[in-house]
Amino acid sequence: RFRVPQTASTSLGIDPVRWDAETIGAGPRTPYEDIMHSDEGLLDWLTNVARYGFGLATGVPATGEATKELLEKVAYIRQSIFGGFWEFEADMSKADTAYTNIELLSHTDSTYSNDAPVQLLHCLYFEGTGGESTIADSFRVAEELKRQNPAHYETLSTVMVPGQYIGDG
Repeated sequence: RFRVPQTASTSLGIDPVRWDAETIGAGPRTPYEDIMHSDEGLLDWLTNVARYGFGLATGVPATGEATKELLEKVAYIRQSIFGGFWEFEADMSKADTAYTNIELLSHTDSTYSNDAPVQLLHCLYFEGTGGESTIADSFRVAEELKRQNPAHYETLSTVMVPGQYIGDG
């Protein structure tokens, strides 16, 4: 039986900011050293996440250990169908394009889960060209859709679509 996810009933007291490429610029950034070594840096980073839906940690050492320490600074690492913390390299034999070197355009992850996790992505090593990351404000996109095509917005915001992960194993 399909359950409708419920909206969180608590507030952080931080007003979200709707943004696009023009208004966000290079994105909200906090130095890794500030996050790891000061309450102010950690608060800045987490406030960015709450306000913009993401926050960039700059200057993170290019190691799995440093990435894991950053994660554990703010939360436990959740076990999922993929395991906990993991590192991977491009593997064209995978059924999931996230594991390939194919461009990933804006999308949502874990839509099959009622409590999709917060994700941290860190490229530890890259030799080549391309591969830039993109991010979009889905709430801003929804506002634009509602303004430009209320009927499509109504359909996308009211029709329940069950999802599942179908992949390796």
